[in-house]
Amino acid sequence: QPFAVENLAASVGTGDSEMRFSAANLTGRLDGSIGGTLEGGTARLAAVPFDLDAIGARWTFTEGALRLSDARFTLSDRPAQGEARFVPLLAEGASLTFADSRIAAAAELRHRESRRGVAAVTLTHDLDTGAGGARIAVPGVVFDKAFQPADLTPLAKGVIAFADGTVTGSGRVDWQGEDITSSGTFRSDGFDFAAAFGPVRGLAGQIVFSDLVNLTTAPGQTVTIAAINPGVEVLDGTVRFTLTGGTRLALEDAR
Repeated sequence: QPFAVENLAASVGTGDSEMRFSAANLTGRLDGSIGGTLEGGTARLAAVPFDLDAIGARWTFTEGALRLSDARFTLSDRPAQGEARFVPLLAEGASLTFADSRIAAAAELRHRESRRGVAAVTLTHDLDTGAGGARIAVPGVVFDKAFQPADLTPLAKGVIAFADGTVTGSGRVDWQGEDITSSGTFRSDGFDFAAAFGPVRGLAGQIVFSDLVNLTTAPGQTVTIAAINPGVEVLDGTVRFTLTGGTRLALEDAR
């Protein structure tokens, strides 16, 4: 017979490997093909500093594997301290498989209001070992009059505005218990924006992050700039710098 469960709460694993899950409504059938729908779900992995809310999906259980399909959810940052590093993102058409104490998931992330594509993410996690990782692909985030960096991250407010250009890249986050490592590479072939020191035109180059979660780069990042105008226009620039914690920029050389 069909069944319905309200206000479900469950946990799997312990300590750094714990996963907590809840659902406002879970419905299904146990005759023939086991499955149903869930609405109003949340998910928390203790080791991962991101939260999933407003989960809705179809679910099936076959051959010892729980699968979610056609899933939608909201992904939010859960920083250890300070403000969130990015605004909540929307995922639609996501999938998840849970079998043999392992989780595998995939989702396309979009800006909620504009529906602009931001990233494709695949994630794995082993509840027995507490180890896992996420792979992030950014095929091209386009900034224009309708979509600005401040729409994506509060860290851009007061730093960059009137952006025009495309950013591509990839990143990875790996964890083992409380130990998290991350890295990423992002680039643009031509990026214009306004900054506190004046307008910047034609910023181009590749930036390598040695700690993507905390926005810290490897030393010696180099970009070229067609023009900066802080009052007197400066042309054909090359800048070498290091970024630490997303807030401290050390200028190593500028020509």
